[in-house]
Amino acid sequence: MKPAQHEQNLCGMCGMCCDGSMFARVVLQEGERLPRGSLRVKRRGGETFFPQPCAAHADCACRVYNWRPQRCSKFECRQLRLWMRGEVDFDSAADAIRGLLALRDRVGECLAVLGETRSHKALAMRCDAALRDGDPAAVQRLRATWCEYEIRLREDFLEGSSHSDEETC
Repeated sequence: MKPAQHEQNLCGMCGMCCDGSMFARVVLQEGERLPRGSLRVKRRGGETFFPQPCAAHADCACRVYNWRPQRCSKFECRQLRLWMRGEVDFDSAADAIRGLLALRDRVGECLAVLGETRSHKALAMRCDAALRDGDPAAVQRLRATWCEYEIRLREDFLEGSSHSDEETC
């Protein structure tokens, strides 16, 4: 087992599972209850969920960590799992995280060019909105960058996780 401090450092440099970069929402388990006022949950189509970016996520830390939802406490991205099993070293996992963060930032730059600046929305929702119309060249740049991001996200971070079925590219 790896030291918890390193796990916290790896997750702490990332935070994409909470900031809307990986997921648009987190569905609560049936019957799961959160402390009153901890997160604003929504109900739609028989599901109870809270949207991403998570309101409890700030500076790559969780303000409700001790009572976070089950899906959050169980989620481990592929880089974390590989590192915990000793299949990659800490620096390799950190490099993969930095690479995806840089690609995410490039997606953000493309979104800004198209006027999509709603950072309180999940990245996928922002991309979907921006891809609907705008300057064709800017839309094409966003589409290419978004697809590159989605592929790397699925292959390097979500493969083998319970969330790997989300596909938009």
